[in-house]
Amino acid sequence: MTGKTVWLDVLTPKQALLMHYLSLKLRSKGYETIITCRKYDYIESLLKGYEEKFVSIGEHGGRSLSRKLAAYAKRTLELTKLINEVSPSVLISYPSPSGCRVAFGLGIPIILMNDTPHAEAVNKLTIPLANYLIFSKCIPLEAFKPYTLPGTKIYQFNGVDELEWVINYKPPKQFKERALSLINLDKPFIIFRPEETQASYYKYRPVFHKVLKYIASRFDGTIVFLPRYEYQRKHVLKRFKNIIVPETALDLRVLYPKASLVITGGATIAREAALMGTPSISYFPRKTLVNECVSSWGFPLYNTHDWVSLRKHINTLLEERTRLNENQLRKIYLQLEKPSTAVIKALEELNSG
Repeated sequence: MTGKTVWLDVLTPKQALLMHYLSLKLRSKGYETIITCRKYDYIESLLKGYEEKFVSIGEHGGRSLSRKLAAYAKRTLELTKLINEVSPSVLISYPSPSGCRVAFGLGIPIILMNDTPHAEAVNKLTIPLANYLIFSKCIPLEAFKPYTLPGTKIYQFNGVDELEWVINYKPPKQFKERALSLINLDKPFIIFRPEETQASYYKYRPVFHKVLKYIASRFDGTIVFLPRYEYQRKHVLKRFKNIIVPETALDLRVLYPKASLVITGGATIAREAALMGTPSISYFPRKTLVNECVSSWGFPLYNTHDWVSLRKHINTLLEERTRLNENQLRKIYLQLEKPSTAVIKALEELNSG
């Protein structure tokens, strides 16, 4: 490894996509990269699908606070051994408590990306350690103020993270073939992703089973179900028919253009789909600034926070089945920025210092 080695740490499938595309851009500019991740959800199969080299260390701690702490401590120790040998010049994190703690302890500068000011516990553990904090202009500076220190440098960009891997998308052959082997794109299907019930910030009662039951009663087609946890997978396979539960990662961008609707208890796949013109619903139980921003730009993302509103949106969108075309999408894209613009600026400033 060289003095221009960038370490990128991955904790979720969204971060796997983001860090893969950032790595491509960084390597095109002469940087070397090392990606670390943990065993969780579809992370490893996504990175393998993109033929991205990575080192998998640790796993998700589950819902229990004591197990989260134990998983954090174990991963921190194992990362310390690896990163001490690699000696990267900077960490890019989104945000990883174990990654940030290791970087801080070894004197490695930290560039932190974030779009979840509501993730209080993680933000307290990471943002105070960051040299740079990067987030969308959809989020006001005040949202992260409780976590930043006077020396924290802030870069904002006029866009959302998902633009990094949505604009100019070209499906890898292996992902396209896998999607087509599982799903008939000529027949109606919905993509459904449940809420992230074991996240430290999620304090709400799970409703994915109720939502899925309603969709199944209203939709005469296939449901592609993307579980976050094993108990969600088992619940669905036991109780529902005409449903597809992929064993390994799919590149959903192959599916979005043909999907009747995308529904999630989180946010990422709703934003991805909407940014590609496909109607999508996020039923995350509180307003998120980034989601509201995507909707305000004219993308078909519908944010709902209660059962009555969610049912209404499902019914309306299944009846209308309208989407944005390529010309409409391109016109909006021209006004927006990818997050890599801010990341590169922060790296350049760090290197010139």
